[in-house]
Amino acid sequence: MIGFRLRELKSGKIPFPDAISFSQRLQVLSEWERKAWDASKNFSMHFLSLFLRLAIIAVDKARKIMRHAVSRMEETLVKKNANKEMQGAASVFLKDIAEHKKKMQAKLKEKVRKDTSIEK
Repeated sequence: MIGFRLRELKSGKIPFPDAISFSQRLQVLSEWERKAWDASKNFSMHFLSLFLRLAIIAVDKARKIMRHAVSRMEETLVKKNANKEMQGAASVFLKDIAEHKKKMQAKLKEKVRKDTSIEK
């Protein structure tokens, strides 16, 4: 049908002018072709707009996920770096235990000195 249309446009003549019934059938086919072309054009425009909407939504969701991942990584790094600064400091409880241990060792050393000095 498209070949006939192109030939008709190039030559300026209607193909098969003698056969009126064939020409009428071609006319019906031509109308059907025009309707099919318009419908396919509308369908393709609708499909393209739907695809673009979905693509925009997907890109937006990916951007939000990436932003969330970056913020989580920043929080993790901040927590990790904060722990490094506090890593060398002992807790008050451990300091009290270490101080008590030193006092006990000092008392033990004094006791050992007194015992050794008394024996002599």
